Formats: sequence, C-alpha cells, structure tokens
Amino acid sequence: MQYHNTERMGYGCGDLNRERIGIVTQKRIPDVLGDVVWIICGEGKPRRYGLCARFIAEEVNSEDEEPETTVRGKGALFTPDIPLSDEPWFKSFLSDYQNFSLGFREIKERKYIDHLEALARRQHHAGVGPVETALRRSTRKASEGGGGFGEPEVNAEVERRAMRHAAELYQKAGWTVVDVSKEKLGYDLKCSKQRAEAHVEVKGVSGGRESFIITRGEVEQANDDPAFVLVIVTSALSECPTLRRYSGREMLDRFELKPIAFQASLRPS
Repeated sequence: MQYHNTERMGYGCGDLNRERIGIVTQKRIPDVLGDVVWIICGEGKPRRYGLCARFIAEEVNSEDEEPETTVRGKGALFTPDIPLSDEPWFKSFLSDYQNFSLGFREIKERKYIDHLEALARRQHHAGVGPVETALRRSTRKASEGGGGFGEPEVNAEVERRAMRHAAELYQKAGWTVVDVSKEKLGYDLKCSKQRAEAHVEVKGVSGGRESFIITRGEVEQANDDPAFVLVIVTSALSECPTLRRYSGREMLDRFELKPIAFQASLRPS
C-alpha cells in the first residue's frame, strides 16, 4: 500500500499514468514482484480518503546511487477515486496503519484486503452476455471453493489466463519461459535466467481465496525439486489478478492438503 497526499504531491489520482501505474518510495523494499499494490489518496480538511488505484507489481527498480525504489505495473486506475472515509471498517484501518504516515507498507490483515478487493470489484461492471454471466457466477462460487471447483468451460478459461499472467510476470523480469504443461513433469512452466532455473506450477482461481486442486505428482515435485515454485493467480478473470509465489517448502508448510478422491481397487480374495 502506498499513500498519495494530493496537496503535497501537487496532483491527484487522475494524473497518474493509466497504462503503467506506479509509485516511488524512499524505502528499500523486499521483493514485491507479482504482488498487488494499492494506492490510497487523501485530500482536504477534514481529510477525505479514496481508493486511487490497484495494480500488479511487474517492475521493481532500485538505483544504487538514488535512495528511491520505483514499482510499476498494469492495473486499474479509479477516476474518480472510490470513497473510503465513510466505509465502516476504514477508521480502524487508518488507525492500524498510523494514518498512512509510514510510507510504503505491507497490508498484513486479510480483512482489509478483502474490503479493498470488494470495492474494486464493485467499480468494474462486467458484461451481461451468457459467457460473462457464467464467468461471474463461477467467480462467486470460487470465492468459497477456490480453483478447479467451477464449471468446466470456465475452469479452462481461468487456467488459460492464469498461465498467461504467470508467464508474463516471469518474462517481464527477464526470464525465458517454456510451457511444459503437457509433458506431465509436475509443473507447468520451465523458466530460465542466466544460470538460474525455476519450475513453476501455476494454479488459477477466479475468486480471491487461495484454494485449489493439486495432484499427488505436483506435491511430490514440491517436496523433491528445489527449483519448484508455486504461482497462484487469484481473481484470474478480472482486470487486476493477484499473483502470489511460494517455494515448494513454503507451499508444504503453509497449505493444508486434504484428500478429495481415492483410487479404489478390488481387494484380492
């Protein structure tokens, strides 16, 4: 999250670059590539707050001679901004984050992310044709069930978009990307950059919950392959999908694996 003080900066949200939304911070920040960045603006007295933009961090640049880090990417610029001040949860959000006085910060509480996501979704009005209706219905279901639980044709579209988003993320970071999903290797993308290699398993979810179906082979790959990376693309059908990356060890540590199917074979008599 980055706070934009309209009076101090001398310009409002509408003056941001719509094609490549970005922020500049004096902080040396951790790796945020693929994360969602929210821009919240404030102006006037009494202070009025609004949600200015939401974008995926696709470029993170820090210059050794400059004490600044630039983060840019594609996303949604809300013009006019989405009012926040009267939202019932916003006062506690403002308090928990010290009136946004500490600059670029990670939003750690899931409840605040969910509130911001809900506002952003309401701002975008999807079409009403049969395909869009199915996508919207699937998105509502996936917010509860996660990836792979929707209608087959929609699941295929979610997977296609998730693969595209993940491949673009790595390509923009300078990696060479090869789609090996049909080779059944336990991952979908083989990514190489100089001497480094990443074996990326992509999971697409049309809702916001990080819940998905994973095969036994993929779990074994996560356990045995040090180059394994799990990329989860949530809100995959939206204009602003969210990408999160986990190493194999992080995946096994953070996610609960529950069996949802069994192979049945007749016992020998």
